[in-house]
Amino acid sequence: MKDMQTKKLSTASRVGALLGLCAIAPGGGALRAEVIAQWDFNGSLTAGLTAAAAAPAASPSVTFESVLIAGQPATVAHFSRGTYFRARPGLPPNAGGQYVNQYTLILDVLFPDRSPSGGWAALLQTNDTNSNDGDWFVSPTGGIGIGGSYRGSVPEGEWHRLGLVVDRTEG
Repeated sequence: MKDMQTKKLSTASRVGALLGLCAIAPGGGALRAEVIAQWDFNGSLTAGLTAAAAAPAASPSVTFESVLIAGQPATVAHFSRGTYFRARPGLPPNAGGQYVNQYTLILDVLFPDRSPSGGWAALLQTNDTNSNDGDWFVSPTGGIGIGGSYRGSVPEGEWHRLGLVVDRTEG
Protein backbone atom coordinates (compact mmCIF):
# COMPACT_ATOMS: atom_id res chain seq x y z
CA MET A 1 0.00 0.00 0.00
CA LYS A 2 1.09 3.55 -0.60
CA ASP A 3 1.54 6.02 2.25
CA MET A 4 -1.83 6.87 3.83
CA GLN A 5 -0.83 10.52 3.59
CA THR A 6 -1.99 10.50 -0.04
CA LYS A 7 -4.93 8.10 -0.23
CA LYS A 8 -7.59 8.94 -2.81
CA LEU A 9 -11.20 8.05 -2.08
CA SER A 10 -13.67 7.99 -4.90
CA THR A 11 -17.24 6.80 -5.34
CA ALA A 12 -19.79 7.41 -8.02
CA SER A 13 -22.09 9.84 -6.30
CA ARG A 14 -22.64 10.13 -2.54
CA VAL A 15 -20.54 9.55 0.53
CA GLY A 16 -22.43 9.52 3.77
CA ALA A 17 -22.11 10.89 7.21
CA LEU A 18 -19.04 8.88 8.11
CA LEU A 19 -15.69 8.45 6.46
CA GLY A 20 -13.44 7.01 9.10
CA LEU A 21 -9.98 5.61 9.52
CA CYS A 22 -9.21 3.30 12.43
CA ALA A 23 -6.01 1.62 13.51
CA ILE A 24 -5.10 -1.25 15.79
CA ALA A 25 -2.85 -0.14 18.62
CA PRO A 26 -1.18 -2.22 21.33
CA GLY A 27 -2.43 -1.49 24.81
CA GLY A 28 -1.77 -3.41 28.01
CA GLY A 29 -0.89 -6.67 26.29
CA ALA A 30 -4.04 -6.70 24.15
CA LEU A 31 -4.75 -5.12 20.81
CA ARG A 32 -7.35 -2.37 20.76
CA ALA A 33 -8.91 -0.40 17.95
CA GLU A 34 -9.07 3.37 18.11
CA VAL A 35 -10.47 6.02 15.80
CA ILE A 36 -7.51 7.94 14.40
CA ALA A 37 -9.27 10.17 11.86
CA GLN A 38 -12.92 10.75 11.04
CA TRP A 39 -14.48 13.05 8.47
CA ASP A 40 -18.16 13.90 8.84
CA PHE A 41 -19.91 15.70 5.98
CA ASN A 42 -21.77 18.48 7.77
CA GLY A 43 -22.12 20.92 4.90
CA SER A 44 -18.42 21.32 4.16
CA LEU A 45 -15.21 19.36 3.74
CA THR A 46 -13.20 19.16 6.94
CA ALA A 47 -9.47 19.48 7.57
CA GLY A 48 -7.45 16.68 6.04
CA LEU A 49 -10.01 15.98 3.30
CA THR A 50 -9.98 17.77 -0.05
CA ALA A 51 -11.87 17.31 -3.32
CA ALA A 52 -10.06 17.03 -6.65
CA ALA A 53 -11.00 15.97 -10.17
CA ALA A 54 -9.92 13.49 -12.83
CA ALA A 55 -11.45 12.75 -16.25
CA PRO A 56 -14.25 13.16 -17.14
CA ALA A 57 -14.53 16.04 -14.64
CA ALA A 58 -12.63 19.25 -15.34
CA SER A 59 -13.01 20.43 -11.75
CA PRO A 60 -14.44 18.89 -8.58
CA SER A 61 -18.14 19.36 -7.93
CA VAL A 62 -19.38 18.69 -4.40
CA THR A 63 -22.73 19.68 -2.90
CA PHE A 64 -24.24 18.71 0.42
CA GLU A 65 -27.73 17.42 1.08
CA SER A 66 -29.78 16.06 3.96
CA VAL A 67 -30.97 12.46 3.63
CA LEU A 68 -32.24 9.63 5.79
CA ILE A 69 -29.86 6.70 6.27
CA ALA A 70 -31.45 3.78 8.13
CA GLY A 71 -34.16 6.17 9.33
CA GLN A 72 -31.66 8.67 10.75
CA PRO A 73 -31.05 12.17 9.32
CA ALA A 74 -27.56 12.72 7.88
CA THR A 75 -25.74 15.32 5.82
CA VAL A 76 -23.97 13.71 2.87
CA ALA A 77 -21.65 14.84 0.10
CA HIS A 78 -23.11 14.46 -3.40
CA PHE A 79 -20.45 14.71 -6.08
CA SER A 80 -20.00 14.42 -9.81
CA ARG A 81 -18.40 11.59 -11.75
CA GLY A 82 -14.65 12.24 -11.78
CA THR A 83 -14.65 14.04 -8.43
CA TYR A 84 -12.65 12.25 -5.75
CA PHE A 85 -11.54 12.95 -2.19
CA ARG A 86 -7.97 12.95 -0.98
CA ALA A 87 -7.63 12.01 2.69
CA ARG A 88 -4.60 13.19 4.62
CA PRO A 89 -4.90 11.88 8.17
CA GLY A 90 -1.25 12.66 8.99
CA LEU A 91 -0.44 9.19 10.27
CA PRO A 92 3.14 7.98 10.69
CA PRO A 93 4.29 4.58 9.33
CA ASN A 94 3.35 1.67 11.58
CA ALA A 95 4.07 -2.03 12.15
CA GLY A 96 7.74 -1.67 11.21
CA GLY A 97 7.09 -0.53 7.67
CA GLN A 98 7.74 2.57 5.61
CA TYR A 99 4.00 3.19 5.11
CA VAL A 100 0.82 2.97 7.14
CA ASN A 101 0.00 -0.69 6.64
CA GLN A 102 -2.53 -1.53 9.34
CA TYR A 103 -5.82 0.34 9.16
CA THR A 104 -9.58 0.09 8.70
CA LEU A 105 -11.51 2.33 6.32
CA ILE A 106 -15.28 2.74 6.76
CA LEU A 107 -17.54 4.38 4.15
CA ASP A 108 -21.28 4.98 3.92
CA VAL A 109 -22.05 5.02 0.18
CA LEU A 110 -24.97 5.21 -2.25
CA PHE A 111 -24.64 4.89 -6.03
CA PRO A 112 -27.78 6.04 -7.88
CA ASP A 113 -26.42 5.08 -11.31
CA ARG A 114 -23.03 3.53 -12.10
CA SER A 115 -23.81 3.01 -15.81
CA PRO A 116 -21.76 6.02 -17.08
CA SER A 117 -18.60 4.29 -15.83
CA GLY A 118 -19.56 0.86 -17.16
CA GLY A 119 -20.81 -0.05 -13.68
CA TRP A 120 -17.47 0.43 -11.90
CA ALA A 121 -16.97 2.65 -8.84
CA ALA A 122 -13.60 3.13 -7.13
CA LEU A 123 -13.76 3.29 -3.34
CA LEU A 124 -10.01 3.52 -2.69
CA GLN A 125 -7.09 4.28 -5.00
CA THR A 126 -3.60 4.41 -3.52
CA ASN A 127 -1.79 5.37 -6.74
CA ASP A 128 -1.23 9.14 -6.65
CA THR A 129 -1.51 9.48 -10.43
CA ASN A 130 -4.51 7.12 -10.78
CA SER A 131 -2.53 5.21 -13.42
CA ASN A 132 -3.58 1.71 -12.35
CA ASP A 133 -6.64 -0.13 -11.06
CA GLY A 134 -8.16 0.95 -7.77
CA ASP A 135 -7.39 -0.97 -4.60
CA TRP A 136 -11.03 -1.31 -3.51
CA PHE A 137 -14.00 -0.92 -5.82
CA VAL A 138 -17.51 -1.99 -6.78
CA SER A 139 -17.84 -4.07 -9.95
CA PRO A 140 -20.57 -3.75 -12.63
CA THR A 141 -22.50 -6.58 -10.94
CA GLY A 142 -22.37 -4.78 -7.56
CA GLY A 143 -19.67 -7.08 -6.17
CA ILE A 144 -16.97 -5.62 -3.94
CA GLY A 145 -13.32 -6.02 -4.96
CA ILE A 146 -11.59 -8.02 -7.65
CA GLY A 147 -14.26 -10.14 -9.32
CA GLY A 148 -16.50 -9.56 -6.28
CA SER A 149 -14.07 -11.62 -4.20
CA TYR A 150 -14.20 -9.33 -1.14
CA ARG A 151 -17.74 -10.55 -0.40
CA GLY A 152 -20.88 -8.53 -0.23
CA SER A 153 -22.91 -6.64 -2.76
CA VAL A 154 -23.65 -2.95 -3.34
CA PRO A 155 -26.79 -2.60 -5.47
CA GLU A 156 -27.52 0.83 -6.94
CA GLY A 157 -29.93 3.14 -5.11
CA GLU A 158 -29.30 1.76 -1.60
CA TRP A 159 -27.13 3.03 1.26
CA HIS A 160 -24.42 0.64 2.39
CA ARG A 161 -21.81 0.85 5.14
CA LEU A 162 -18.60 -0.69 3.83
CA GLY A 163 -15.50 -1.54 5.82
CA LEU A 164 -12.04 -2.45 4.56
CA VAL A 165 -9.52 -3.89 7.01
CA VAL A 166 -5.89 -3.81 5.87
CA ASP A 167 -3.10 -5.59 7.73
CA ARG A 168 -0.14 -5.81 5.36
CA THR A 169 2.05 -7.40 8.08
CA GLU A 170 -0.27 -10.42 8.27
CA GLY A 171 -1.34 -10.51 4.61
